[in-house]
Amino acid sequence: MGFLAIDKVAIRNLFGLGIDIRWYGILIALGVAAGIALAIWDAKRRKISTDVVLDMTLVGVICAIVFARLYYVVFDTQGTFANDFMAIFRIWDGGLAIYGGVIGGALGIFAYSRIKKFKLSVLFDIAAPSLAIGQAIGRWGNFINQEAFGQPVTNPSWQWFPYATYIENPPSGMEPGWYQATFFYESMWCLLLCLFLVLYRRRQKFPGEICAYYFLLYGIERACVELLRTDQLKTHFLDLPVSHLLSVALVIASLIYLIVMYSRVKKGLAGCATPGSIYYVHKPGDGISSAGVEETSEASEEQKDGSAEDDGTEAPNESQEENAGEQAPSEGGSEEEPAQADSEAGEDEDDI
Repeated sequence: MGFLAIDKVAIRNLFGLGIDIRWYGILIALGVAAGIALAIWDAKRRKISTDVVLDMTLVGVICAIVFARLYYVVFDTQGTFANDFMAIFRIWDGGLAIYGGVIGGALGIFAYSRIKKFKLSVLFDIAAPSLAIGQAIGRWGNFINQEAFGQPVTNPSWQWFPYATYIENPPSGMEPGWYQATFFYESMWCLLLCLFLVLYRRRQKFPGEICAYYFLLYGIERACVELLRTDQLKTHFLDLPVSHLLSVALVIASLIYLIVMYSRVKKGLAGCATPGSIYYVHKPGDGISSAGVEETSEASEEQKDGSAEDDGTEAPNESQEENAGEQAPSEGGSEEEPAQADSEAGEDEDDI
């Protein structure tokens, strides 16, 4: 029955140091690496420096991990950490809430954008597809840890992967058996979501559109899948999954934002997507502080081009015209110079 079961520890006693490397951490790291690679690729299409992506990622990932754990701890209603405070820091055992990570990452990117004077919506657009591919990979860590699964599957005709997965060591109060593979549902949805965002990138009409579609489409999926899961984090004042409520709120907010922005685009009050979109229209002064493009580098290139023109073809043409103007009177004056010379010579002879 446990043919899909995998040891949670990938490497035991690394270099004899007593350090175990778990698959959960490896998959999270792979998700982050894939997200960084995708963000760098997208940033190049937007003519944004790789350093911006790396700095943004460093800030965003640190904040995401902290808030992902904090979210899980705050909304844990099972008292997991009540008697074991140090368990809060053992994140390798699982327990990172994606919405907490999204909130933390967004706050980190917000702070970074304010410090560096970058346009926030452009940075969010770069981060959205990367977040989706990171989730698609990271969800397999839930599979290895045998967590984030759904309702029991008692019908033998549905006891097959990927619809269901066999859980050998479920939480207390639950029997080993087949359960809905909700981790797989979300992994595949996020993979398709990432593909959609990357392909739609060429038709982006305004900064912030890619991020809005991420929250809209991921929110729809999460609102549905969250109701199937058996390890829901519930609010302390309502007996409802907090991630379900947050998903519904994000879907509504994203829809309103997209409707308002499309209306503004239609009226000509918004638009000017960043480079890489077929709707991009360059405006003087566009820079990463206003439209996501590296303003300083473009300005310096324009200055270089201008200086090259001043020192190159155009400048010589102007100087040639001036020289031509100067040469014209000199040519006209060349006929008078011999007469003047003869008169001067005659005067000299008279003196002699």
